[in-house]
Amino acid sequence: SEFWSQIPSLLQPPHSNWLFLFRKLAGYADTVTVRRATEPKTAEPTLSVSPTEPDAIDKIFCPDGILADMPGMHFRPEQYTMARHVGDTLATERIQVIEAGTGSGKSLAYLVPAAIYAIRSQTPVAVSTETRNLQHQLANHELPRVRGLLSDTLRWAVLKGRENYICHYRVAERIRNIDLSDMPEDRFLLAVLHAALLHPDATGDLDHFSYRIRNNAPQGSVIIASVRNTGKHCGPHCRYESQCPYNRSLAAAQNAHILVVNHALSLRWPTAYPDVSRFIFDEAHNLEDAATSVFGETHSFFTFKTLETELLHSKNGWFARMKRSSKSMAALNNNALSDTFQQAETLADTYTSLLYTTLQTIGNRIAAERHWKTINTDTKDTVFREAFAIDDPNISRRLINRTLDVLGNLSRFFTTFLKLFTRILDASADFSGELNHDTHALFETLTKIRDFLKRFLVAQRKGYVYSVHYELKDSFSKFELYEQPVNVSYLLQKHLWSNLNAAVLTSATITTSSFSNEPSARFFKNRIGYFLIHPDKQKADCIISSPFNYRRQMLAIQPAGLSEMDSTNPKPALLERRDIIADICRHFGGRTLVLMVASTRQAILGNWLETDLEPDRILLLKQGHGSREALVRRMRRDQNTVLIGVKSFWEGVDIPGDALRVVTIEKIPFPHLNDPLIKARSGHGTNHSWNGFIYYKLPLALIALRQGIGRLIRSETDSGVVLFLSHALKPTYRQRVEAAFPVRLMTEHHWPEALELIRNRFPAKGE
Repeated sequence: SEFWSQIPSLLQPPHSNWLFLFRKLAGYADTVTVRRATEPKTAEPTLSVSPTEPDAIDKIFCPDGILADMPGMHFRPEQYTMARHVGDTLATERIQVIEAGTGSGKSLAYLVPAAIYAIRSQTPVAVSTETRNLQHQLANHELPRVRGLLSDTLRWAVLKGRENYICHYRVAERIRNIDLSDMPEDRFLLAVLHAALLHPDATGDLDHFSYRIRNNAPQGSVIIASVRNTGKHCGPHCRYESQCPYNRSLAAAQNAHILVVNHALSLRWPTAYPDVSRFIFDEAHNLEDAATSVFGETHSFFTFKTLETELLHSKNGWFARMKRSSKSMAALNNNALSDTFQQAETLADTYTSLLYTTLQTIGNRIAAERHWKTINTDTKDTVFREAFAIDDPNISRRLINRTLDVLGNLSRFFTTFLKLFTRILDASADFSGELNHDTHALFETLTKIRDFLKRFLVAQRKGYVYSVHYELKDSFSKFELYEQPVNVSYLLQKHLWSNLNAAVLTSATITTSSFSNEPSARFFKNRIGYFLIHPDKQKADCIISSPFNYRRQMLAIQPAGLSEMDSTNPKPALLERRDIIADICRHFGGRTLVLMVASTRQAILGNWLETDLEPDRILLLKQGHGSREALVRRMRRDQNTVLIGVKSFWEGVDIPGDALRVVTIEKIPFPHLNDPLIKARSGHGTNHSWNGFIYYKLPLALIALRQGIGRLIRSETDSGVVLFLSHALKPTYRQRVEAAFPVRLMTEHHWPEALELIRNRFPAKGE
């Protein structure tokens, strides 16, 4: 077939040796179904319950229920309590907040009642998560177990946004215009993507392509981006419509009882998706961040670079394709638009220099404000970041005005170019089918960027922060432009709460301690507009404690006398922490997760620890040297391992058992003080800035801190140490921070004494 004939042209040394495998696949492609890898097989129940039975939840979760008799399972009163709450919330069509501590069996506690409700009512229930990792865990591990509990009647589907799927059309276009200078690894990746589309069981989900495959190709990330489904080529005109992975995922969702989705999808539900008005939000503490992203808009340097490729690429660019199409060029001549086309191309040729002038000007103006002569983009290992809102009165007007000037030049380019492009668009009905469609898609992209820049230049929408973020790292610079809502409460009320019949909002970390040290969900509920929901729909909060015996399983220590971290010169304080972390890693033979707040400090400390621990044959894994999932799998497998990371490692990392015995926390994870959105939300620069710290920044940090602490104890047999390496806490919030720990935080011991205490409590193997 045409498909298989293309494979040899893609494979070059050293990957030409793989040709035999692709040929073998070709021989079996029509008869063999290639199964996807799944999670390890879980324990299956020996009994099941009909979901139509009125006491189905009791029969599964009660002390003598089915789960209590399953291998590796037992009765959990916390799980039973939560399951009954979830079942009642769905049945009575209300909205409830449930905090379920680690180890309470939260996933089954909401999946089983959701499945029972969906099967009984023949009404789908959506389970929404923040992370794709949890999506995969639910779909591949938990839901098969639930199906076994419910007489094998349950159907589910994983739904993601279309950009998470491979586009058949874009893969074919990428291969048709293959550049002979492309590296062998890049061509191999294209061959793998191409072959994957033919597998009958393949979902076309880009998450199923490993980090190693994507990142071993020099242009791996670029290639992945170039074959995503953007929707620009979708429709009846697409010759691959019936084979489209995205369309297949939608078809599978039509008859599903449970839809596993993410928060971004939940907040902006596409009309093509099944109607759903009952949601369970796991990892609900991230809802505000998800809403900020969904209801805001971002355009980065990469957005503009991608547009440059779409317009000007010598083979795949719109202008090049138009010139190759005699039909399109004839249509322009017939409509006397050949001069307009030439003017548009000439103008587009100036776009690249305009874009790089914008990037350089912003960087150099920031450098001048920082009293640097210039930004030297040839210097390796440079990390330089700045962020500012364009209406911040505390930011230099020279910086803001110069930034708005160069962005204004970009805006004028798009306005002028669109005037020319609109005339061409009017004649596009006479282009070839694909060029007609792509011309309209390009027009939409150009219009979206132009409208965004117009709003950005005048900070048009009230209640939004318009900010510029600039970064120079390892001699590569970029900028990002953000339009972000300050308060998402009313947006969530309009787009979510008013459209739901029932919802459960759950997480292990929803509450923060109040001034009376009592746990309260008020901060979380204020941030997401919960109090705008009609009182009759609100169900009383449910706070379920963890079943773990933390006093027996965990030791929490903050060494006395630690120096304060100076953000401008962190090395002296880092040297102090370096010795402490090296000591604890040697005692436990690795088995340590080091959680950092800043990536620059993570890089410095990671390099030091790598050198320190090598003689002890302790391997240091660093964030950025593999995907998070791959690094976590490596740590589970190799116990003499230390893993160091920043924000994404504070939550969602699950390493039960002896592979993890220590979690070290650099400091309280306060949000970045210079982030323009954080400033706006905390009332920076006003008389309310102190209240902003106490009522916004501190609770936000406490939730993140609780997430970090929660990485240590993941089962009833786990035990170990949380080492909190912050300097002495301020009296104004010390008690609230200490309340985030599930055991008493010991602060009275200097490090030598603290280390001896740890050794006595948790002796090293052989001692």
